[in-house]
Amino acid sequence: MMVRVKQLSFLFVVTVLFVSFMISEPIQATEYVGISIDENEVAFSQNTGYPFVDANNRTMVPFRATLEAFGATVSWNQEAKIATCTRNGIVVDVPIGVAVIYKNGVEIQNDTMAIVKDKRTYLPIRAVLEAFGCDINWDSDRKVVKVSTPESFYMVWDGGIYLYTPNAEFRQLIKSEKIYTFAKVESGFIYPIFKEGIKYISNDGSNEKLLFSGDAALVTDAGDQIVYTDYSLNGLYSIDKQTLERRLLVTGDDYPLAYKDDYIYYVNWDSIPTIYRHNLSDGKSYNLNESTNQIFAVNNQYIFYLKNINDKTILYQMNVNGQNPKALVEDVASVVMATDKIVLYGKRVNTEDSGLWMYDIYSGESTLIGTGVNLLYYNGSGVYLTDYRYIEFD
Repeated sequence: MMVRVKQLSFLFVVTVLFVSFMISEPIQATEYVGISIDENEVAFSQNTGYPFVDANNRTMVPFRATLEAFGATVSWNQEAKIATCTRNGIVVDVPIGVAVIYKNGVEIQNDTMAIVKDKRTYLPIRAVLEAFGCDINWDSDRKVVKVSTPESFYMVWDGGIYLYTPNAEFRQLIKSEKIYTFAKVESGFIYPIFKEGIKYISNDGSNEKLLFSGDAALVTDAGDQIVYTDYSLNGLYSIDKQTLERRLLVTGDDYPLAYKDDYIYYVNWDSIPTIYRHNLSDGKSYNLNESTNQIFAVNNQYIFYLKNINDKTILYQMNVNGQNPKALVEDVASVVMATDKIVLYGKRVNTEDSGLWMYDIYSGESTLIGTGVNLLYYNGSGVYLTDYRYIEFD
């Protein structure tokens, strides 16, 4: 039911006030209950109040101390008796004395209610923090509620940079501009803007500057550097993330598309598009003697790329040193990512088996992950998809 808290009825408010009066008497906790957030234990005192377990066997926590430790902004509506906490664009309203909470105005049923205890507000920790996408677990040996905050990451979506929290189904626009790729630096991002140059923007989008003017494209993160194509100077350049010093790597019509173990893998388009790799340490480039229309993914052993043969686009793999090219799958539209075990790729929309697919490098088998979905983020052990699924790899 889509209801904003400010639209609560007069009868509801009267009920809340009556119930809160009834339960405002001191309730003594019978045993110690601790709270840890991402392995950091929350400090409680007589001034803040202490967590306790209520009659419904639910852990109740002091509102302000717990939610501020979680990183939320908190407020209290004395007239309506509603506690509000806000974090990363998510607003959770918790009325006193009613077994519901509201996430961005949407009602969520609960099996216990927030109360006023010793003139302090106490909230059901599981219901409230799960609304923010957290995982909640109970450590019975230590008698501690363990809170794991949801994984967030930055991504390009609809041309802009977004902060994305998949568990909470939340996106926050950081920068709206025609952006296709970016490299993450310590305090923000460096990204190319067609015909303008390379820009820097801070994590929250409040600070930005033009690092240099020129026609740049295809930023690739390369450890302590970023590598990009400079159209105006006709070459492959790097920028040191700390000093922002620029240096020429390779002259030519070159496009960096992957980085692995001190090598930049790129395509040279001076004649036939050909795969090269460039060693960032010794400055040498190596022609891998394989043509492609795209190269997107590299793991510890292989390069995965696309080739057009007889009007078919085929996914290929070859060793990172350019040996043993091998055809894998036909009718492939894009190479999304690769780990040491799998490759994610997209099949063309005009084919019967279009969608996002996973290719098992060892068995040679492909599995359809889903139609109309794409990759959002790979966290090292699994992938987040655009339909809010998370798939963990073995």
